[in-house]
Amino acid sequence: MNRKRIISWILIFAMVIGFAPVNIYASDVPQKQEVTLESDFDFDESSGTIKKYKGKATDVVIPEKIKGVLVKEIGQRAFGAKKLTSVVIQEGVETIGQGAFMGNLLTSIKLPSTVKKIDNMAFAANTSLSKVELNEGLEFIGQKAFMKDSSLTGEVIIPSTVKTVMTSAFNMSGVTGILLKGDKNSNVVNLHSGLNGDNLEYVKSESPFKKIKINFNSLGTAEADKYLDLGKVKVNANSKEELLKWLDDNIDANFVANYVNLNDGSGLNDKEVELEKIWNLNKFDTSKEFEVTASIDKEKASEFEPIEGYTPPNVNNSATNLMIKLTVKLGESEQPEQPTVTEWSQEDFTYGEFKYKGRMEEESYRFGITGFSEKGKAKLEKNPDLVIPKEVTIDGVLKPVEGIRENSFENLKINSVTFPKTDVEFIIKDSAFQNSGITKVTFEEGLKSVESRAFKDNKLTEVSIPSTVWKTGSESFMNNEISKLEISDDVDSIQIDNFSFANNKLQLVKLPYSIFKIRDFVFRGNTGYENSKVVRLETRNPEHLQSSTYIIPESDYHKIVLVTDVDRSELFKELQSVKSIVKSDYKQEQFDEFDKVLKEAKRIFKDEKSTQEQVDKAFDDLVKAEAKLRQSAPDRSKLRDSIKRAEELIPEAFEKESYDAMKKELDKAKEVLADLDKTSDEITAANKSLEEALAKLVIKKDYLYTSEDFTYEGNAITGFSESGKAKFKVNKDLVLPDKTPEGKDIEVIGKSAFSLEKDPGVNFGTDTVSSANGMVSVKLPQKLKRIEEDAFRLNNFKNVEFPSTLEYIGGSAFNGNRLEKVILPDSVTYVEGGAFSLNQITELRLSPNMTKVAGGTFARNIKLKKLEIPEGIKVIEGSAFQGAPLKELTIAKTVEEIKDRAFTGHQLEELTIPGNVKKIGRQAFAHNIKWKRLKKLTLEEGIEEIRDSAFRFSLLKEVNLPKSLKKLSNTAFRDAETTDKKHVVVNLYTENYEHVRFNNEKSLVNQKVIFKGEVKPGTIEEIPEIKAEDIEKEVVKQGDKIDLTDNIKNLPEKATAKDVTEPKIDTNKPGEYTAKVEVTFTNGSKRIVEVPVVVEKKEEVTPVEPVEPVEPTDPTTPTDPTTPVQPTTPKEDIKDTDTLKEIFEKIPSTRIAGRNRQLTAVEVSKTLFKNADVVILTSSNKMVDSLAASPKGIAINAPTLFVEKDSIMDEVLQEIKRLNPSKIIIAGGEESISDDVAKQLQQLGIKQERVAGSDRFETAVKLAEEIRRNSSNKTDVILVNGYNSIDALTAGSLAAKLNIPILLTGSDELNKTTEKALKNWNIQNVIIVGGKTQVSETIASQLKNDGVNTSRLAGRTRVETALEVAKAVNSDPDKVIFANKDAFADALLAPYLSNAEKAPIVLIDKDKAQLSVKEYLRDNEIKNGIILGGEKSIELYK
Repeated sequence: MNRKRIISWILIFAMVIGFAPVNIYASDVPQKQEVTLESDFDFDESSGTIKKYKGKATDVVIPEKIKGVLVKEIGQRAFGAKKLTSVVIQEGVETIGQGAFMGNLLTSIKLPSTVKKIDNMAFAANTSLSKVELNEGLEFIGQKAFMKDSSLTGEVIIPSTVKTVMTSAFNMSGVTGILLKGDKNSNVVNLHSGLNGDNLEYVKSESPFKKIKINFNSLGTAEADKYLDLGKVKVNANSKEELLKWLDDNIDANFVANYVNLNDGSGLNDKEVELEKIWNLNKFDTSKEFEVTASIDKEKASEFEPIEGYTPPNVNNSATNLMIKLTVKLGESEQPEQPTVTEWSQEDFTYGEFKYKGRMEEESYRFGITGFSEKGKAKLEKNPDLVIPKEVTIDGVLKPVEGIRENSFENLKINSVTFPKTDVEFIIKDSAFQNSGITKVTFEEGLKSVESRAFKDNKLTEVSIPSTVWKTGSESFMNNEISKLEISDDVDSIQIDNFSFANNKLQLVKLPYSIFKIRDFVFRGNTGYENSKVVRLETRNPEHLQSSTYIIPESDYHKIVLVTDVDRSELFKELQSVKSIVKSDYKQEQFDEFDKVLKEAKRIFKDEKSTQEQVDKAFDDLVKAEAKLRQSAPDRSKLRDSIKRAEELIPEAFEKESYDAMKKELDKAKEVLADLDKTSDEITAANKSLEEALAKLVIKKDYLYTSEDFTYEGNAITGFSESGKAKFKVNKDLVLPDKTPEGKDIEVIGKSAFSLEKDPGVNFGTDTVSSANGMVSVKLPQKLKRIEEDAFRLNNFKNVEFPSTLEYIGGSAFNGNRLEKVILPDSVTYVEGGAFSLNQITELRLSPNMTKVAGGTFARNIKLKKLEIPEGIKVIEGSAFQGAPLKELTIAKTVEEIKDRAFTGHQLEELTIPGNVKKIGRQAFAHNIKWKRLKKLTLEEGIEEIRDSAFRFSLLKEVNLPKSLKKLSNTAFRDAETTDKKHVVVNLYTENYEHVRFNNEKSLVNQKVIFKGEVKPGTIEEIPEIKAEDIEKEVVKQGDKIDLTDNIKNLPEKATAKDVTEPKIDTNKPGEYTAKVEVTFTNGSKRIVEVPVVVEKKEEVTPVEPVEPVEPTDPTTPTDPTTPVQPTTPKEDIKDTDTLKEIFEKIPSTRIAGRNRQLTAVEVSKTLFKNADVVILTSSNKMVDSLAASPKGIAINAPTLFVEKDSIMDEVLQEIKRLNPSKIIIAGGEESISDDVAKQLQQLGIKQERVAGSDRFETAVKLAEEIRRNSSNKTDVILVNGYNSIDALTAGSLAAKLNIPILLTGSDELNKTTEKALKNWNIQNVIIVGGKTQVSETIASQLKNDGVNTSRLAGRTRVETALEVAKAVNSDPDKVIFANKDAFADALLAPYLSNAEKAPIVLIDKDKAQLSVKEYLRDNEIKNGIILGGEKSIELYK
């Protein structure tokens, strides 16, 4: 056979498996000595059976696993006659075989919970054995199992689960009595004959209702009265007949006899017959307790029919008078006792898979419990104390239970739940036990996560969280009665989500040292410390007092209090470090010595009263103890890793001879690993031998890749051939040939050659991707020069060795793999964008011959924390390292530009940018909003430009600007905060006095440039402040001129004031306004100041006869104009998954609504107008003629009210009267508002004007003319689709701000009426609102050809278009107006509120908000809102 020797790294066919973190202790079984070496046992891996103990030790601890296989059975005579004095049997063992421990010196036995069978003579002839603890779960006790155990005396307890106790089980022992545990619902127990000859005096039952079969000579054959005592019971019977009936109906204890099988002495194949019994009721007494007995009816049992091959029983040969005894008290009826213990088993549950995604993990499937089986449902009625199994056998395969699927036990009646201690990560999914009446829960180590609502709405009073838990999900323990919460101090970065423990009775909680997340609402609705409703959280970690995105030290519901000033940080790090110690690597006495120090260190660490001296000493002692322990034994980690790799191989993939040779070395290596007496040299030699054997493995020819397995184009590999595709299904270690079949050197890997982009096994997470069918390794051709776009995308490569000839790597070439280390050789000159994005890179080396890092090349590598940009790189392009949580960054002296979002999402606390970097792009170093870290920024001389949001979301307070800086964006340092989330204006110090000119109205909300150079005559100083008390209101009469030059007092000498209000205030219209004044100081700096202006109505010379006031009539139904919606202070970010209810909980919003659209308009009017000189009326049903009405109304300070075509609601009339206008404008023709309405209005004596055109387009033009007449801006208009009313009306807020009109058009052709108006008015600028399907690009081109400048505000949907308008209306809003995206009437009114509140309009659905809206609310940190419309528009949330 032609065997190919392949280098070791391509030979490892590893099954893709996960592993749990190693704990400090390998086993928690109490031990007097170390676990016995695996080499001391003959072990059958196929059955999990120990066949023989070969060791010499007399104190034995049986390993839980041997050769990685769980020990399930102790074989026949495996430990027989070994002089054992003690033995520890680990969990997992199910069978104790025949004679397994016979003839030893054991003194006590405690069986693990997993044992089901004790076979014949298993513990016989242990004459010193005096104590036996049989486990619940045990089902079978074999013949003579404890025979001749003479020191075993008194009463033996038989568990409730036992079904069979065979003949002579305790023969020739000191046992005199047997107690049967259990009740009616326990297993039926069958007691065979001669259990201990005549020495057995009695059998007792814990319950009179237990089902029992007892052989007629179970208690011997000598002459004596002996009893099966069933205890006491109450019976409601008035006569012997009634009592007899009750006994027959309820007592299920019976006598049996056996036909003995002549061909089988085991007793297992005997035939059983039931003997009739006779009740003796002679002691019947209604006044006191009395005994009743049952004996065998020997007349009916005198003869048995013969059966061939069997010896019939002879009841009359026994002299023992065996009776069943029961003590009875007459009175209230007592039914069979309810079960106190009913063992739960795997048959009680159903099983399946569930999805789970941990922190920074890919989503994966787990195996777990999905609910009760029918048997389990029935059992729950009898036993509400649920016990979750650790593992179950499915189709003959033992599988660990990894969790409880969502909703599995929701809305059931459960009293308590006990979870298993497990080595796998155990997950309790969403709502798993919600609303199930649970009063007690017991968690064990191994539990990883308690997901959202898992135990919500129960009756828990105490909860103890074990050390392995990393998360308690939102509302996980909400709505219980918890007054005591304990969290293990050994948890590692626990995440306690909002509302986890809301609505309980907690007052004080002691926090663990390591916390990842604890935010505002975790403890909302608790009793609180001293009934304050604020839970006191005591901590020893001062970092918990530093506010961050994930830790809030104080909220309305909790307060973190530091209870000690002792520094524990070094001791904490050391305690984390020693978790890597593997107990099994050390001898017991060595580990015990270390463990003693470890326990003391943990005690001191946890004790909040420990002094600094004690903590420091504990740290020193633990460091020394760790060093001593590690020095006491050689390092086994490399050998352990080699063994793990070897065990993961697929045997079938290798030639048998080479695999057998490797297996032999593997077995030797495992023995060396387990032998704690082996020296360092012996361990190294074993590892070397195993590695050599791995290297010599020969892959079967059918599994090897050859040049025929690929397709080619010239010198390029383009993918798999058909034979390669077949091998790919099995062989995930890709080996590419160096040459083509024609002998050409392979220099190129073609585009998408081995990409799995279309593979169904690919699953994307947020920052991870899993590829079920992906390859795990690749060997590249030796003379490779180019790897083209997408070549290896979406595989599972962890490491790739690049040849020194490689020059080019294409876009996304290795995107979505699992690369941990990327070392690019010096030959590489170009790497395209996204080439290594979405990997797991922790170590990165760039080629010095690259001149740029292309856009997105290393984006979304969420484990990359350290980076050095080498000399040679000149440009770092957009998003190059976006999402990488860098904590260390060195930028080379050759870098000239860092482009947009290059390092967005970093976690740097300090950053130095060298002066060779001339430009810093938009959001180049912006933090993720949740990961603010940057506290120190050094900008070296030479930097010239810093663009928008370059350092957004930082913790910066001050920065020194380089004198070389030429451009600084107004938002460069936007959204800086303190650690307790208070807004910071970053102080930017400079020695270049020209920089002060960067200060302006927009910039000063983010940053403030302060000149700190030497002050000389003529130099620019810091921009002076203007105090609010120095600003005086301007009050003028109607028609008078406004003069704002003297409204600001105490200005510095020679400072000037200029009115820059746009549009200018029209003093012909009485009302309140805000003017803007530009103050210019002598140093050249400027500041914009807002000045309030009041235009008072001019009194007429001729007095007017007063109008008799009209008595207002009450509306038939209250309109409740301001229904508050959850007016709680928002403290939590809007999430992408938030419901509308959750949004309104976080953004307190006032609702303005009436019971219909007409009354909603009335409520808006009442809210905004005390009175009005003009009122606009438009149709409540046909509003197409009045699309431009709101800009008109806002322009002339006139409310809009709705009317029916032929009538006006009384409430609308009353509102008109309240407003007392001098004029009413009817917007729309008679087909919208008839003359009948006009006649009704005439009765009010108010002047009317109808504004209407032949269609909506002409009506819009006429309304626009009204707006232009009173506006200083006569060159601009807004253009919208005349058939998409929502776009038109959200644009109304922008029109109102700019004081310009809205015109209408069709989607594909500019409307002629509109076109004519644009030309007649000499319009120069048109703002198109809506996408190209609403107002086509053809129309935009036509306008441009006519010399009109066009711009467009548009999104993909009307909702996103509204957001673009919102940004134009207010770039930094605090408040928004919520309107329904389909409610025309509401949107018509919204611009009024938008203008009054300086709040943009946001469109939502009736019951939800789109993702883009949530992002807008979150990014702008919206604090308040107004909900426009009733519950038909936007659902009520109270």
